[in-house]
Amino acid sequence: MSALAGFADEHGVTYPLLADVGSVEIKRLGLLNDTIVEERLAWGMEMDDKHRDLPYPGTFLLDEAGVIIEKKFERSHRRRPSGTVLIEDLMGAQPVPAVSNTDAAPGVQGAAWLDEDSFFPGQSLYAHVRLHIDQGLHLYVPPLADGYLPLRVTIDDLPELTVQPAILPAGDPFRVDGLPEEFWVVEGVVDVRIPFYFSDEGTEDATLTVRVGYQACDEKVCFAPEELQMELPITYVPIPMP
Repeated sequence: MSALAGFADEHGVTYPLLADVGSVEIKRLGLLNDTIVEERLAWGMEMDDKHRDLPYPGTFLLDEAGVIIEKKFERSHRRRPSGTVLIEDLMGAQPVPAVSNTDAAPGVQGAAWLDEDSFFPGQSLYAHVRLHIDQGLHLYVPPLADGYLPLRVTIDDLPELTVQPAILPAGDPFRVDGLPEEFWVVEGVVDVRIPFYFSDEGTEDATLTVRVGYQACDEKVCFAPEELQMELPITYVPIPMP
């Protein structure tokens, strides 16, 4: 099709592109996006025929024999995972950091990074945090009884920024002599991911402030609460709206 050929020429795509004329396979596979008309009207955007009979955005992962072994689809056509998120979620690979920063406090050294140094509106991304906890120390993670301070990894609020809860490791069981509760702790090297995305209106270049709150403990005592702070700049890339 001419539209695909033009897209390939514009973006330097050299591999074959497939067209589903009439959206036959999209409908057969149950992938037809039946909310796109309402979504565009709700955003005050005009509709025309090119916005109809589109699929939900998604990706299939194939093995070497061409068999689908994994898939990832999004509810809205305005929300898309970045290529690095797909590589990490579907293949388990971790891309090279594009932006990074470090900080340290008693008992813990931290590094934060982004896989991408820019973003499109609605693009899902990860902020990564890696903690190196001094030998002999541990940090508590949820679930945790009242009165104890768990590991907290957050990103400060910004206009148009949506941050989802940090993906923390489950931790290992731990007991303190004389206490009835069972605790969950992490030690050594700890990796955390924070999913986030920016919405469309008023978005601009930003700096993400990643905070790590923790209270390091050994087998006998817990030390004063500490916080790491790492700033990660990211550039806004607008998408021309059709």
